[in-house]
Amino acid sequence: MRAAIDLDSIRSGAFASVPGPAVTQLHEVFRAAFSAGITRIYAYATVLLLAALLVVMALPEIPLRTSNRAAPPQTSDF
Repeated sequence: MRAAIDLDSIRSGAFASVPGPAVTQLHEVFRAAFSAGITRIYAYATVLLLAALLVVMALPEIPLRTSNRAAPPQTSDF
């Protein structure tokens, strides 16, 4: 669902002295900047995800224990 921005509340607030068409243009500039920022963040996240996947695939597999008993003490023959 897409949330709509109420331009009347913007005009009566901080942008009260800005003429109507300028508010619409300002809205479009904010929208374009936000879209570009989100696109860039997802592009960086995708690269980071692929790098992490390569690192995980390169890690050696360490087998788990097959028992929960303590290992017998090792004795040395001297």
